[in-house]
Amino acid sequence: MADNVLNILKYLSKVTPPDVEVTGLSLIDDPFAAIYPDEEETEEETEEEIEIPEDFLLSLRIDGLLEINSMQATIVLNEFKKTLETNANIQTVNLSATTSGSKTIFNMVLVL
Repeated sequence: MADNVLNILKYLSKVTPPDVEVTGLSLIDDPFAAIYPDEEETEEETEEEIEIPEDFLLSLRIDGLLEINSMQATIVLNEFKKTLETNANIQTVNLSATTSGSKTIFNMVLVL
């Protein structure tokens, strides 16, 4: 598992756009809780919305920000998400972002 984590960190360092400032990176046990931290849905309802495979190896949460206008931030984050989704080792990518002025705060949950 340590090799998997090391390889994904190397990959992320190569594909993370220059406008993205990563402020946090953590391994998570429960990807459902990370994707829906405040939701009061049942697990069955959550599984219908986001398909998370039963056999996932690990989940990684990336927190960060962009200090560019919201339209540019949306484009950068969507392209970053698409890049991550093309990696065969990443099964699912969930993106959540909030914009305030010229700052966009985001988190991504990657299921590996």
